[in-house]
Amino acid sequence: MILLVGTIFGQLLFGSFADVSGRLKTYSWDLILVLFAAVFLAEISTGSNNSMSIRGWLCFWSFFVGVGTGAGRTLSAVVTAEFAPARSRARTMAGVFLMQPLGRLTSAAMSLLMLETLGNPRGLALEKAKANARVATIDSMWRFVVGVGSIPALIALCLCLTVSESHQSTLDVNENGPFSSAGTNTIQESPSVASNASSIHDTEMIQIRRSMSRQVMETQNEQLVQRSLYSGMKQYFWAQGNWRHLAGISACSLLFEIAYSGLGANDPLVLAQVWSSHLPTNSTSRLLDWGDPSQPYTSIYQTLRQDAIHSMMVVSAGSMVGSIALILSIDYISRKKLFVWSFLGLAFLFAIAGGCLFKTSPTNPQALETTLYILTQILSNIGPNALTFIIPAEIFPTRYRSTCHGISASFGTFGSIIIQMIIYCTSSDGLSALSLRVMLIVFSTLMFCGAVIAWAWIPEGEEMRKRG
Repeated sequence: MILLVGTIFGQLLFGSFADVSGRLKTYSWDLILVLFAAVFLAEISTGSNNSMSIRGWLCFWSFFVGVGTGAGRTLSAVVTAEFAPARSRARTMAGVFLMQPLGRLTSAAMSLLMLETLGNPRGLALEKAKANARVATIDSMWRFVVGVGSIPALIALCLCLTVSESHQSTLDVNENGPFSSAGTNTIQESPSVASNASSIHDTEMIQIRRSMSRQVMETQNEQLVQRSLYSGMKQYFWAQGNWRHLAGISACSLLFEIAYSGLGANDPLVLAQVWSSHLPTNSTSRLLDWGDPSQPYTSIYQTLRQDAIHSMMVVSAGSMVGSIALILSIDYISRKKLFVWSFLGLAFLFAIAGGCLFKTSPTNPQALETTLYILTQILSNIGPNALTFIIPAEIFPTRYRSTCHGISASFGTFGSIIIQMIIYCTSSDGLSALSLRVMLIVFSTLMFCGAVIAWAWIPEGEEMRKRG
């Protein structure tokens, strides 16, 4: 939950900063934040004689990891949209989005690797292993996985520092930029300056004055851009009526994330329930925090191993197939039509899944539920999950693109917080079979509402390309 709150802050703050200070400059600071937050998160401890609260530090650094990852989603979409050629922009952005399920797949594979290379040699799989030894092994494993997660941020930072700002961002965002150039040129071409440049000392003074003038003009220019940005947004959204596009994509993100997060794509307990050959038992009073309700007596080694395998097979595989299908088809299908029909398809799948949980025998729902779950992952990445990443970077002008993308993404994250709070408040033992059935029917209704909103308030593809 703390991480999601940080994600909202990152999406809103860094999104607006990127429209004022430039995309790559803001993205570089974001990557630095992710890098240091991940490293410090992996290094937290209780101190000497428990002098510090590890939960407090965990929440603190998780918040900043959330800030960085939230900003990264927005900035990666905007940077890709502005650097990619217009003809291949959508396909390039779909390729960037493919990195998300690929990252999940890599994370699950890394977890399996840690279990086999670090857990097994320390006896984690042995039933007679001491509790303290198991705790130490698990503690080492999660720290190593988090630390390795900072490596992609380091690579991206090195690449980001070698790339110049896009011409589109420089011209459209910093539309007062010519004043800065004009001020510098005035000093360079001044007759008095030229006549006094007869010595090395005078030449050095000229260079210093030019540098100081450039810095002053850049500071004034950034202040002018910030003031004109917000006044221009008021004109664009309210006077011209384009607020509907922002409201539409934000509402679609909110509705989709409520269903997607509620479905438990990142929740091992929900995945275990979907994969299980029988429904969870009601006797979970003695179940440990990491326990599987459908297999309450499984060891922690088996539980972690099954969680990683289930994530790879159900979530990552389905998401990868959906993302690849989107890359191959996005240039041939209207984004709006794909958005609407994918919402309707998800509504249909959720309705079937919920109905099957009501009707099928509780002794063997595995095959049908697993198939429907994988299909849901495929359709989500062909449709709303990817399109809420792509569409905001296409339909809004360059001057407001990053801010608008951050707003729409923050609504999606807020939807995740809402559904997690609902699940937490309504069930102390996670999703029961009955609550999952009811929620799937509710999710089906939300997806239908998302289709209606996408049809009414999302602009057509031709309009997207003209504005992009």
